[in-house]
This record gives sequence, structure tokens and C-alpha cells, in this order.
Amino acid sequence: MSGKVGIGYRLFNQTFYGKSISYGTKVGDYDCSQNKVSEFLYTPITITKGFAVKKEHIVGLLKMGPMGKQLEAKIKIGYFEAIRKPLYQHRLF
Repeated sequence: MSGKVGIGYRLFNQTFYGKSISYGTKVGDYDCSQNKVSEFLYTPITITKGFAVKKEHIVGLLKMGPMGKQLEAKIKIGYFEAIRKPLYQHRLF
């Protein structure tokens, strides 16, 4: 609903933050939908307010036939474009 979250990674026991996201961006949806542990660190920068959805409900939505497959594809594209790709580029520099 509001706030800002820093996204980073740990390298040689140091934490680097390469991106920040604000209101309107989902956090953890890809990891939850793919049953994976997050590869990035998420830390609130400002006071953050939002909603949480249990994993069982997200997995249930993804099993709802064609609509679930479309949602899963959108989650994957959003994660790779908004979070993973920029942070991988940040690691290179």
C-alpha cells in the first residue's frame, strides 16, 4: 500500500542493495509460486504497509486452469524484468 523496499544480495559477507521498489510492486510472489527460497534480500527503507497472502492461496490460484497459467507467466516475467535482471547487472559492476 505504501513505503519503499530495498532489494539486494550478499557477496563475501557484505550486503549490497542494487534496487529499490515502492508502492505497487509485489514482493516474493515468484519465489512463493515456484516453491523456491528467495535469492535476494528485501529490507524496508521507509515505513512499509501492505498485504500478505498465504502461499496455499497463491498456489491454489495458479492451479485454476488457463487463468492460473496466465497469472504464473505474468509473475515470472515481472520478476525477471523488474528484479532479477537489474540486480544481476548491478553485480557485474
